Amino acid sequence: MRPSVVPLNPLLERTVTRWRPTANRDWRLRPTSAVVVADRQRLETALDSLVENAVRYTEEGGRIALAAYPDEESVVIEVCDDGPGIPDEELPYIFESFHSGSARGGTGIGLAIVKTIMEAHGGATSAENLPGGGASFRLWLPVPGPPPPALAEQDEPCHQGVPASA
Repeated sequence: MRPSVVPLNPLLERTVTRWRPTANRDWRLRPTSAVVVADRQRLETALDSLVENAVRYTEEGGRIALAAYPDEESVVIEVCDDGPGIPDEELPYIFESFHSGSARGGTGIGLAIVKTIMEAHGGATSAENLPGGGASFRLWLPVPGPPPPALAEQDEPCHQGVPASA
């Protein structure tokens, strides 16, 4: 790995810019000043995998939101969508290799790679269904040193985003 200081706002903006031409979605981005120490290329790979899944499981015009925010001793990167969500029986296995519980395709390795990348950084992954539909995937990255200041509005960070500029 090649760790370096990674400001997350430019990373999230580049991700939306890269994916926007391939998917007609309502892209949302919550501005952030969060910074992590990580391998930028591997972090982009993990983020792209989450966005690819969000694109696969949302309809044209559906919402995909990206956010990053401090949370106690971590920084969380979150990708939310308003697709059908994850079947409850699939949630415990979603990050396992070759597990694809969907008829929409996929090899079942994308989320396993995301998990491996996060573990290599000393972080973690999580996935959950959102109230009212859709899914939220989170990447948890440790922050060296003192904990970052907590966010006042952490309830549903993805849903507080603003439209990503074209």
